[in-house]
Amino acid sequence: MKAADRDALLAVFGRFRRASIPAAGVRVVWRQEGGQFLYAVKDAKEAQMLTAAELRVGEPLMAAILDARPEANVLIRSLPDYAGGITQIRNCPSFRPALDDALKMIGNRVMLAGSDQPGRIQGILQNKDACIVRPSKKYGEPAPYVLVLGKTPAQATVTTLVLEKACRALLEGTLLGGMKRISFWLLLQKGLTFEGSWETDGLSGALQINEIEGREKVVHCVNWLLEENLIQTAPGAVSVRLDGAHMLLAARGCGDRPLSPEDVVRVRIQTLENDGGIAPSFDLKLQAAIMDRYEDVGCCVLTRAGASSVFAACRQPVPITGREDGDLPGDRTGYASARLRPIIKALGRTVSGACILGNRGAVITGKSVEDVIDRCGTMEDAARRYLGSKVRELRG
Repeated sequence: MKAADRDALLAVFGRFRRASIPAAGVRVVWRQEGGQFLYAVKDAKEAQMLTAAELRVGEPLMAAILDARPEANVLIRSLPDYAGGITQIRNCPSFRPALDDALKMIGNRVMLAGSDQPGRIQGILQNKDACIVRPSKKYGEPAPYVLVLGKTPAQATVTTLVLEKACRALLEGTLLGGMKRISFWLLLQKGLTFEGSWETDGLSGALQINEIEGREKVVHCVNWLLEENLIQTAPGAVSVRLDGAHMLLAARGCGDRPLSPEDVVRVRIQTLENDGGIAPSFDLKLQAAIMDRYEDVGCCVLTRAGASSVFAACRQPVPITGREDGDLPGDRTGYASARLRPIIKALGRTVSGACILGNRGAVITGKSVEDVIDRCGTMEDAARRYLGSKVRELRG
């Protein structure tokens, strides 16, 4: 196994471990040159190379899925908690996700099938990149699982994490009165779809001396957010003010490797001109608009964390109730629909520096990277704690 392939597999299992997805339920099949497949079960270090015939014998369903999708190189099977919980809902062949990243990466329906329906599973994965599979004792499958396709191990991993987040929003959203669905076509029309990656003209290799410290701050923040699974990809997630006219913005990275200063671009706040040739997107426009409107903001982060995304799916602010939430002043975060003007106004009305974005995630601002990191962790803890309190209320 090549060192680069080993590192990519280690990154997959590492991200799943940090997201509390048990390695015991993870299987990865990765198409290689010459018709061979890299196959890892439970541990990336124990991966082995299989021929197509060997894969058909050992994993007939996974082999058939990859045969039908030659453009997809990776198929991951895993057992996330919330996706498993979806299989307990009776008469639920599919559901519409309420978060924009799931809509973009999976489609307007998340499909379910029984493990005794291999034909249905293959049919779903001919057109979609993810399928939740219910267990069937008849087929010797005592537990549910998820199948996700991708061009790379990193892409399939991100899709798995996004799917798990969408399942959590559906299940825990009932504690907040139910999630609010969003039109996929409206997302396309408004240009609010999830930015999994950005095409660049090539990021500048020579770093200016006055930018090095700022770029390192962006890198530190992004790597921490990825480590804590508060974001799934880096592009557009973090900005740091460079001076009155410019900001530094994360432009690449999906968790397959630590971000570096070369993955950060300089952006002119007023015009959005940048040294990476990045076309204006919603995230880029929002980061620039916040920096332009609030001169005291030194760092801004767009998160897509699990618990706070439940509030985003239900279009509600996060209550701030405990003494542990001292990094977030006020009694609740702000809330706004995912449009520039409402977000700017909502940030002006809240003293918390944080605002839930409907069907999207959250934006957190602060004077420094350290302030924002503290607020990101505190808001996710507050959201998790509030959802836990609602569960305890139901149990009595």
